[in-house]
Amino acid sequence: MISTDMRIPSGADVSFDEKPCEEWMYPYVGGAFDFSRGLRFTPVKSQSSKIGYYINSEIIFTSTKKVGIGVIDQFCEEYGVRTNFKVKEKAKGDTYELAIAKRKDIEEFLSVIHPFVVDDAEQVQIALEHILPGLERGDHQEKQSFVNLMYYIEKFRENEVPRRKVKYTRDYFVDEWDM
Repeated sequence: MISTDMRIPSGADVSFDEKPCEEWMYPYVGGAFDFSRGLRFTPVKSQSSKIGYYINSEIIFTSTKKVGIGVIDQFCEEYGVRTNFKVKEKAKGDTYELAIAKRKDIEEFLSVIHPFVVDDAEQVQIALEHILPGLERGDHQEKQSFVNLMYYIEKFRENEVPRRKVKYTRDYFVDEWDM
């Protein structure tokens, strides 16, 4: 039998009387988020953008087990967080992918799981305090504020394990726009 008696992090502002999901789901989803390392903020070149770039935001969970992805999907549904579900068929077995791609949905999801995230807690904090509010304000639509937003995206990236090699950095845009 699986124990659902999981400890709540000290200082977490959580009252399960007000939460729509079962108590065990919060640390489960927080742990799955930590393990997935699936939160990304990626500058993307775009002809339709006023400055030629936009910031793609997404959270992706991937698993070879449908049940775990189903738990995360159910959790998201309880909070009104929209998801996209895909099955990638491969010779060695199917892979299930659940994505959260709308900015408001990412913000809602992160706000709910933040107390249960351990490894990526600093990244979630940077996203909630700086990146997502900046995107909401439209900082990605003007060159100077885009460069300022890239500062926080780089702070966010510093904690990625493993660190990915990226093309678009703050320095790239400073050079690109002669700032």
